[in-house]
Amino acid sequence: MLVNRMLYVRMQQELWQAYHDMGMAEGKFVEQRRKTIEAQQVKVVNQLNEHLMQRFTCWPLLDNNTIAVDISALSEAIIDLVMKDQKRLRAEFERKQVLLNLDANDRRLVESFCTVPVNKGQVRIDEK
Repeated sequence: MLVNRMLYVRMQQELWQAYHDMGMAEGKFVEQRRKTIEAQQVKVVNQLNEHLMQRFTCWPLLDNNTIAVDISALSEAIIDLVMKDQKRLRAEFERKQVLLNLDANDRRLVESFCTVPVNKGQVRIDEK
């Protein structure tokens, strides 16, 4: 559960970083949201580390006082499983990033169009 939360928060952070990089929203709100997500990520990572330490202290130790499990290999396996489970969620976040890019491009095009001077030949007035 904690690994799932950690990876979810990481995806949120990537999306909000994209918003920040694009300058799509008000700077203050985006920066505040990024800080909130960073704080969530730190909290989840700390909870995960604490949980792992509690779990592994209960396991039997070998003769040289080491745990009979490769923690890094186990952690990688858990992260891989959770990432496979979050495949659709990641696809949704990637879709949002693509839409963000398209929205930013549309905004730039509209702004460019609005700055083009109009001559009298291009203006049509309908008289009734």
